[in-house]
Amino acid sequence: LTLPFPTESSEQWRYTTPDQFDFSLASEVGSATLSIADYATGAALTQPGVMLLSFEQALSQEGALINRLLGEEYSADLKSDPISALQLATASSGVMLKVSRNQQLPNWIKLSQLVPSQAKGYAPIIIVKVESGASLRLIEDLDAAAEFNFARLEFVIEANAQLSFVSLQRLPDSSRYLARHRFHLGR
Repeated sequence: LTLPFPTESSEQWRYTTPDQFDFSLASEVGSATLSIADYATGAALTQPGVMLLSFEQALSQEGALINRLLGEEYSADLKSDPISALQLATASSGVMLKVSRNQQLPNWIKLSQLVPSQAKGYAPIIIVKVESGASLRLIEDLDAAAEFNFARLEFVIEANAQLSFVSLQRLPDSSRYLARHRFHLGR
């Protein structure tokens, strides 16, 4: 599969040119460790109905959903968008944050990404699923010193669920952050 890389003339890249990113670092990504905690206290989140699943666990519980998000729905991106194709091909880790039906989380939850200091970059796939009637207030806390941050976040918000999302970026000036966020919303 050969796709031309986007240029400044591509609408999505009009203000951020692709040459600002060293895509060769995508082949040198390290695996990130992701964790969740109460944002105010920093205490690890152990609340029933809130799970941070490894990709293996998520596939066994939510295989059809993951196949739809990264297979069927993603295939249109893979055929036309070289950045999406590269992101999926170089994914270094993956997790699913799942909030069970009717679970209410009044406090902000922090999603941290620990990247080994020797890693040139990281490319996690993060799926956030908020089931029907549940609510989640999530802060993605980015402070890794990696040169290339290449995350893909898929948000699945079911009917009558609520999500408040903040991406807190405290990255060094030398770091490049290129993330794709997709939101799949119920009624």
